[in-house]
Amino acid sequence: MVPRGHALAEAGAADVSDTRSEPFLVLDRRFDARQRADALCAAAGFSPRVVLEADDLTTVRGYVAAGLGVAILPADGALSPRTVSVPLTDPDAHRSFGLTWDGEHASSAARTLIDFTRDLTKRYPGWADVTG
Repeated sequence: MVPRGHALAEAGAADVSDTRSEPFLVLDRRFDARQRADALCAAAGFSPRVVLEADDLTTVRGYVAAGLGVAILPADGALSPRTVSVPLTDPDAHRSFGLTWDGEHASSAARTLIDFTRDLTKRYPGWADVTG
């Protein structure tokens, strides 16, 4: 994720190495997303220059929107008009998870989650294979 107007904002996709000179806004080391981001940077041959560490995604996104740096975060739909989600091309820039449901007995909350997941699939082609 980069602030709107950043050099990578119009790139369509980027390699983690494209961010090596950027200030990084990161999650606390307890989070899997932080561990994966650190591993991606290490695989690209650099340690991120961390300027802020936070314990929630909303805070990190807010600081990216304010233009204080870039962040490697999970793809999601909570983007600000002041940020751009730039997909990473690195082969390990992903994580797998599964979601199953009983279509006949799904609660309204489950249906909302399923619809949200389908929407993310449309926004980020190749992000997930949602069937059913």
